[in-house]
Amino acid sequence: MWYKSQGTLIYYPWGDWWVILNCCEDLVAFYRSMAEKKLRCKLNKPKHGSHISIVRGEGEPENKENWLWNDKGQMSFEYCNEIVFGETHVWLKVKSESLVELRRRLGLRDQPEFGFHLTLGRII
Repeated sequence: MWYKSQGTLIYYPWGDWWVILNCCEDLVAFYRSMAEKKLRCKLNKPKHGSHISIVRGEGEPENKENWLWNDKGQMSFEYCNEIVFGETHVWLKVKSESLVELRRRLGLRDQPEFGFHLTLGRII
């Protein structure tokens, strides 16, 4: 099942060019606790807190003039409540036409390498 939420857009202009969407910490904490019960172990919290990576160090964007578009603005997304268990990480799938559009504005392909997702944590 898909649910709607929103987050705050944050640009990291230093280093490898990152853009994230800060999301509700309580949302991730709820699903992290469910995942930990199922795995019977703890998960390390994501380094940057509850977030969706929109641009993950893909180098200087082709359309650099659009860098900082809507910085600190709100953007909507949908997340699937089915927890995905990988070898080392646990996450929720995310979809958002707004995030796709931002990547297009920057001259990037529609999806980042690992798709849009909300990381719940790394398996310890």
